[in-house]
Amino acid sequence: MVPVLFTLLVVLFVSSVNAVIEPNLVFHGTFFYPPTVPQASLPAYFNDIRSLGMNTIVVQAIRELTGGCSSTSFNWWADTNYITALLNEADNRGINVYLGLDLSSTSCNLFYDPPSSTTVVADTISTLQSLQALGLLSRPSLKGYYIPDEPALTVWVLTTPYPYYAAVTTAIKSVSNKPVLVSPYLAGLRNTYHSPAELGTIAANFKTQTNIDIQVWQDSVGADDANIYHRMYNGSPLPTVEEYYSALSAALGINGLWSDVEVFNYSPTFAAGGGYRPSSVVRLTNQLRASSPYVSKRLTWIQQIHFGKVDTIRYPEAARLEAAYIGKIQGATSKYVTGSYTWNTSPSPSYPDIGSEMFDGITGDPLNVQDPAWVGVSGVATVTITFATLVNVKWVAVHMVCASGWGIYLPQSLNVRTRSTVTGAWNQVGLFNLPSGILQADSEYVMGNTAPLTTATNTKQLELTITNGGWNFMSEIEIIKA
Repeated sequence: MVPVLFTLLVVLFVSSVNAVIEPNLVFHGTFFYPPTVPQASLPAYFNDIRSLGMNTIVVQAIRELTGGCSSTSFNWWADTNYITALLNEADNRGINVYLGLDLSSTSCNLFYDPPSSTTVVADTISTLQSLQALGLLSRPSLKGYYIPDEPALTVWVLTTPYPYYAAVTTAIKSVSNKPVLVSPYLAGLRNTYHSPAELGTIAANFKTQTNIDIQVWQDSVGADDANIYHRMYNGSPLPTVEEYYSALSAALGINGLWSDVEVFNYSPTFAAGGGYRPSSVVRLTNQLRASSPYVSKRLTWIQQIHFGKVDTIRYPEAARLEAAYIGKIQGATSKYVTGSYTWNTSPSPSYPDIGSEMFDGITGDPLNVQDPAWVGVSGVATVTITFATLVNVKWVAVHMVCASGWGIYLPQSLNVRTRSTVTGAWNQVGLFNLPSGILQADSEYVMGNTAPLTTATNTKQLELTITNGGWNFMSEIEIIKA
């Protein structure tokens, strides 16, 4: 992954904008990737994140090393004109900006060793001095800096890379003494095991040796299927994401720890199949609960692509996740609805629905199709949902998985019908096909509409038919009303 919340002041700030459903779970901010938001779109972008109650962005990087480890060439991701415009918009809206500086790990695997490390330190100083000469470092919205090269603290055996981070931090603070951030990740813990206490010790040692102020730990649920539930791996229990955040908070202090909550689907090969597409809001809710009590800010990777309106490469599923996030977590009133349901096509006895699994708030593990959270139906699957009262349905989605070795595939289509009584005629309100860019590769995916339903009004019953040439494996149905 290339690429981040619970202080009283921030909670009060968000709550002052409007009352929210889950004030302890809302995002305070997001990482920001400049190349896909044109300068002219910055006002719309800031309006978008402000409408979601966010008050913080971490710019991933403004410069990137190119040409390998021996190179001294950098490309601007955001030049001084862009940075000026960004800070203007942030100043006007009360948004806190943490400016990412030189990214070198995309061009040099051993970025922490000379000559690359030396080049980055020198360029960091000269870049900051240039920004200082333009008066940008004293702008009210600029609150600190971000080192874009992510430290692999879960897998590094030696502390050899630490001096690089210390040198970059020293370089930054020689020009501006604002806080410095970096973003380690939980990915890799299944293969290079550290207990929560051990990882806390590693994080504290890294802080001591580098003088970095805040660690923004990625939860790695999207990148590495990190364990947000109490599940077993290879017959042994793996600590949960919450247990790791708890230990990190104890080691770093709550003000020294932020979370970076990944809002994209997991795939073993990252972006294959449904991987890196916008996630389930049920899974997202559990991710936020895992870090919320232990961090001073909750950020996301990455709003602009996965639940935003402005980015030039935003995913079509982004509108669904944005509506679901507002309807279940950030909005003034809950619009997330459930109901009773019956299967028109019976699940397999080997993969049963043991009772309300479609609405139990637990998403299936994409690495384990034998996880009891998955319900399996061979071939076409049809389920009928009955609401307690009439509902104007806007968004419908089903959390699914592809595991080709098991004959389990992502669906070809999702057909949606509604009716206003339990005996009335059915009305066709939507037929949604698997997007052409999604191949049948192992991954999780959330299948649903990508634009609001317009005719699913006064709905008493909702019927979903999922067409598949193999097995359908489903774990959650997500419904958002008007």
